[in-house]
Amino acid sequence: MQKEITFDRFIRIAGIALLVVAVLYAINYLSGVLLPFFVAWLLAYLLYPIVKFVQYKMHVPTRALSIIVTLIVVIAVITGIVWLIIPPMVEQFGKLSHLVTQYLQQQTNSNALAALVKDWVNEHRDQIQMFQDAIRQVGDLERLISKVSLARVNPRELLQVGRALDQIEVLKKNC
Repeated sequence: MQKEITFDRFIRIAGIALLVVAVLYAINYLSGVLLPFFVAWLLAYLLYPIVKFVQYKMHVPTRALSIIVTLIVVIAVITGIVWLIIPPMVEQFGKLSHLVTQYLQQQTNSNALAALVKDWVNEHRDQIQMFQDAIRQVGDLERLISKVSLARVNPRELLQVGRALDQIEVLKKNC
């Protein structure tokens, strides 16, 4: 059986929905500011058991001192892990790059590759030249479009935008 929706119930539901939307909007608006606070909260939440252990099990007299001891231990552990892992990774990447270079040199003849690129450029010289000419006629399109969007364009610049747009067909045909 459904409850009857009264005016009072409708106002409460609408108020709750409006409150939820306002909270979500505030979180979205303040997300750049809230991120450091969230990271700090997460770090404090993760370190709390260690601080508690240092304070109560190791009998450190003050909370501040146990926090400092915990931070020093965590930083030392992270530094040790980085010191033990990063140098071997760099060495292995060096070996990998050497093996890849050696494999590529064995599998391909680099002189043949350079000759293929040179032949392709020579065969398509006309298309490359047409493409370069079309690009030169486009000009500084970004500046012109920004002037158009700000309504601060003069007739000469509008003609340049038209010439640039005409080059789109040439560029499509050549590409």
